[in-house]
Amino acid sequence: MIDAGILYESTGGYGESTLREVDLTTGRLLRAVRLPQRVFGEGLTAWGERLIQLSWQSKTGFVFDKASLT
Repeated sequence: MIDAGILYESTGGYGESTLREVDLTTGRLLRAVRLPQRVFGEGLTAWGERLIQLSWQSKTGFVFDKASLT
């Protein structure tokens, strides 16, 4: 998902899933948040100033503040 020149990316894989923030101009990784080991990260969307990330099979969702990724 792209917002204001920033790519927000949900990566998957048990024990490897992350939410990543990447500068589109430079390709530089700005920040990353690891998901719990048991979660396979999947979909991502923005909702106002929040990012909503869903899991594949664990029926879990995460809500992050876009400014802090917490």
